[in-house]
Amino acid sequence: MIGFIIGTACLIGFIGVWRSGHHHRFHRSLHRWLLNKLDASPGQERILRNAFDSIRTSAMDFVEGGKASRRELADLLREPNFDNERVNDWFVAREHEFKRVRESAVGALAEAHEVLDDRQRESLAKLIERGAYFRSCHHGPYRSRVTEAV
Repeated sequence: MIGFIIGTACLIGFIGVWRSGHHHRFHRSLHRWLLNKLDASPGQERILRNAFDSIRTSAMDFVEGGKASRRELADLLREPNFDNERVNDWFVAREHEFKRVRESAVGALAEAHEVLDDRQRESLAKLIERGAYFRSCHHGPYRSRVTEAV
């Protein structure tokens, strides 16, 4: 009987992991990696996760809107006569959408800045200055993007 319960629990866990997909695991592992690097307290982790999620949500909304806007631009380009004003209006609309992403990111960065102490802010600044952590994982120790491009 206990084996049946354990097997059912394992099956439920497997289905949950399978349905979540790879991008969700990467998203959580990146949060965990960054929070470990910053040595964040549980209270800080909660605030930082909320800040990350607000940026991600606004960015995903921008991406979803971009799919529809590409169709709009394609329709504008299909017309026999180029309409300068409508294309400019299209760009203005995209700028307004991006402004929402920027405001969300600035607010989230302000929250993160407020909750981190001086040492943690310095660590975060160094991580940002150095660049993407995972970028070097795909090139091996003896290759760089410069040598690959040649």
